[in-house]
Amino acid sequence: MNLKEAGHYRTGVNTVKGLDGLRVYAIAMILACHVGALADIAGGIGNKIFFSMSGFLAYYSILRCTGFRGALTFYLKRFVRIVPVFWVVVLIVWRMFPGIFNVHDFSSPHSLLLNLFFIKNYGHFWFLQHLVLMYLLVPLFFFLHKGIVSLLLRAAVPELGARLGSALLFLVLAVLEKKYLTADVLSLSGEGSHRQFQVWMFLFGFAAAICGDALVKSGFREKHRGAVQIGRAVTTVAVPVLLVLLTVSVLPPVHHSGKLLFLSGEYLRTILACVIYLLFLLTEDSLIARFLSCGIMVRLAQLSFGIYLWHFFFLSYFRTESGLHNFVFNYFISLCLALFTYLAVERPVNRLFKGRH
Repeated sequence: MNLKEAGHYRTGVNTVKGLDGLRVYAIAMILACHVGALADIAGGIGNKIFFSMSGFLAYYSILRCTGFRGALTFYLKRFVRIVPVFWVVVLIVWRMFPGIFNVHDFSSPHSLLLNLFFIKNYGHFWFLQHLVLMYLLVPLFFFLHKGIVSLLLRAAVPELGARLGSALLFLVLAVLEKKYLTADVLSLSGEGSHRQFQVWMFLFGFAAAICGDALVKSGFREKHRGAVQIGRAVTTVAVPVLLVLLTVSVLPPVHHSGKLLFLSGEYLRTILACVIYLLFLLTEDSLIARFLSCGIMVRLAQLSFGIYLWHFFFLSYFRTESGLHNFVFNYFISLCLALFTYLAVERPVNRLFKGRH
């Protein structure tokens, strides 16, 4: 998913390994971009991973929910994982950094109240504003998916074809949303400006999950064990190479020289992220997936949401000529604060929720 889902990700049909490490990579790219260690596009790579992974995992989460009560449970889980720690961070920042949030402001991105309720958000909090709205739409997306599959099955389309057809429709909707729902048509007020709604990346991940679910339920892995074995080896080689290329492409000297410029395409980066999720899902236990889900990656992934929330407020304190210096110190400070909020807020709240449901 998202910034909040950690550990081995349950899809209802198996366990997906490797997503933890991708989240760790994504938050590192965003932070490195914000401190000036990488080109501006680096944050975009991280955002593409987070938004599309959110769509990918949201599909499997809503898949396990049934009826009206299931939808409420889906919403409650998202609320518990995002809102309490977000509110705590905002309130602490309000007291720690005078001038960022104002309790008497009811109109600007510095408004404490508007930030708490995702109406107008300060700086990097625009991401959460979009994410919350996307989650509100998930049951509608799933209802649409079920309806499309039902119609195609009635038209005598095989089940696998019907599910893949639904995935294709969501990809079309994603492209149409990005092209036509521009900021002047539909936007959210964040970061001091009106930003185009970013649902298209979420839909890419949602479509990828539909494809993965369809292939697994069709018995793809059992029928093509040889291909899965080859895919496991390919995944182990291809994923690290791809991540290295993406990272190198946003190093300032490389990016400004125009080299590897083809990797800057928004569609391409999102598609590549979704391909990685599918490879991890279908090959199950590749070497790279195991590495990306090792203990340290799981722990860092659990803290990634907190790192994202905290890091932006320390950018002005780490503005030296060394991007690496900026990155290391900002990451360390953000990591320490993320650990604090994880132990004090996130883990207790999640345990309380699990104990009651």
